[in-house]
Amino acid sequence: MSARPIAALIDRAADVGSDGTIAVVADRHLSVAALVALLLGDPAVARVREFEGTVNVISALLSFRPGVVVLERCAGRWQSRIDPGTWGGRLLLLDDPERDDAELVEAQPRADAYLSRGASGDALLSAIAALDRTGSSIPDQQTARLSRREREILVQVARGRSSKEIARDCRISPKTVSNHVNNLYRKLQLNHRGELVLYAARAGLMGFS
Repeated sequence: MSARPIAALIDRAADVGSDGTIAVVADRHLSVAALVALLLGDPAVARVREFEGTVNVISALLSFRPGVVVLERCAGRWQSRIDPGTWGGRLLLLDDPERDDAELVEAQPRADAYLSRGASGDALLSAIAALDRTGSSIPDQQTARLSRREREILVQVARGRSSKEIARDCRISPKTVSNHVNNLYRKLQLNHRGELVLYAARAGLMGFS
């Protein structure tokens, strides 16, 4: 039995800086419910309605034109038909942290950014906010102050990877990862990982070229 897409449309209050809608799309009700629950942790958002089936989901997206579509990668082929760029929206792809960049691009070449499925609610909200504000660029000199390793760690953090996962991939110790993260906080004058996600997206470090 082929997967059927499900979309939950979430309305945002005007005072959060966007008059649009967030769309959460997956092929399982449980996935959609979990993602919606994370987003509803922000008092500025409220659930609108849900659609099921490829035709209904695509029609709803084209009708409501959400500012950000959060798409959980799944087994169905329908996700290739989701292109928020058609109406000027942005696409945030959620995927397994072990998947490499080439596989992600092949799965969804239109994605503007991506996070691990295990990312926290704060990281998810920060990434959505960052995609909403991609026109607000980060000064080049701020990013230029980072070492090559610090940029690498920043991108890994922005993808929602844990310190242990980053340490394994970079072949360094978790303590060294922690030191790099603390250096990022100091150099960028940030305080937590959600802010690092926001910075990375606004600096153009999370998206696909």
